[in-house]
Amino acid sequence: MTHGHRPQQPGTITASNRLEEAEPLMRKSLEIFFKFTEVTGYQHPNLQGAIENYYQLLLQLGKTETEVLQNIKALAKTYGVNLGSSG
Repeated sequence: MTHGHRPQQPGTITASNRLEEAEPLMRKSLEIFFKFTEVTGYQHPNLQGAIENYYQLLLQLGKTETEVLQNIKALAKTYGVNLGSSG
């Protein structure tokens, strides 16, 4: 996973600095992509982008990198997806 900063799209919930409102929505999208992977056995083409976006959001909310990675890995594990040691 790359950890570079992505520019925010104007008008998005994260661009308007409503990060607490964005978190459950972004988590839900990530859950949908993990569920897709669990059901089909194939990684959804938008999964990596969703992981990166959620990663960046959690950092902006004040989580440490370790906390963010643990959070994402635990969420993936819920759906039987193993992200490995690199994220």
